[in-house]
Amino acid sequence: MENLTTTNTSAVVQRPLPPPTSFLTSNTWFIFTIFVSFSGTIIILILLAASVQQRDLRVGTRILIIHLMCIQLLICSVLTPVQTIATYKVLIGQEIRLECVPLQLLQFGAMYAENWSSALLAINRFVAIQLPHHYKKLLSARIIGAMIILPWIVGIGITVPLLFGIGGIFTWNPQAGICSAKPTGPYIVTLVALGAYVPIAVMGIVYVTICVGLTWRRSRKIVGQGNPSVDITLQGARKTQRRQVAMTNMLVVSFLLYCICFVPSPVISTNFPHLLVGNFMLQLWITKTLVLCNYAVNPVIFLVLSSDHRRGVSDLFTSATRILRFIQH
Repeated sequence: MENLTTTNTSAVVQRPLPPPTSFLTSNTWFIFTIFVSFSGTIIILILLAASVQQRDLRVGTRILIIHLMCIQLLICSVLTPVQTIATYKVLIGQEIRLECVPLQLLQFGAMYAENWSSALLAINRFVAIQLPHHYKKLLSARIIGAMIILPWIVGIGITVPLLFGIGGIFTWNPQAGICSAKPTGPYIVTLVALGAYVPIAVMGIVYVTICVGLTWRRSRKIVGQGNPSVDITLQGARKTQRRQVAMTNMLVVSFLLYCICFVPSPVISTNFPHLLVGNFMLQLWITKTLVLCNYAVNPVIFLVLSSDHRRGVSDLFTSATRILRFIQH
């Protein structure tokens, strides 16, 4: 069996692999991956329903969070299950073939759009906290719309050249049951850099800058403290700032999860390739399941760290309970 897997942050690695030696191992991987995909889908749908119902969750920056969750929903509910089922069928000896070109175009486009959406959210948080007087400019319908459309333009745009064989071609590996991008030139490196490494670097730099700025600000004495008139004026601004910081903390934790789920694949493939030689199942766990965990667990972070999302979900279940009681009576 030959490994031709492509991850969000690493190029294609090709090396001979033997077939899985344990039917139990294949079933364990398949059941766990589908469970994570299904759980992530349910949680995202609940959060989206709560966002639709509660106005506070669908205004301003939260529209960008809704867009981010929609991309994650596409990956968890459609793209990952389709490819997981195809791989599993091959693992248990069944023949199957996927149309890799449209599937991979959407897969790469969605992954890279998700990366750039997260990067733009980080920039949004930087302006909200470090440059609050300019923040309202980012809340205009035109800017919000641009921050939704631009990631897709980048994600799909940088992937399209592969349709014409520039830098790589989308292929189906019948022995592994995997669609992948087989490199044919140096552009594949540019693709991964623009789609993954650059937005990751942007997020890292922005969030470190925000954390340093907040630490420095907290170490200083608040100007005007003790002056009643100034304190009253600052009270509303401080409340708004606390909400902005709370949202930023949520996105920082989300970014750390992103790094935990995506970094191991390119690090191991590049620096410890011997660990993957002869172990196809390990590659599936690292390049498929671990990456999926980011998309599935990310909405849990929103739910745990955001009081607004918790309130929205609580109101959603309360409304659903009332409707059920009304129907029963």
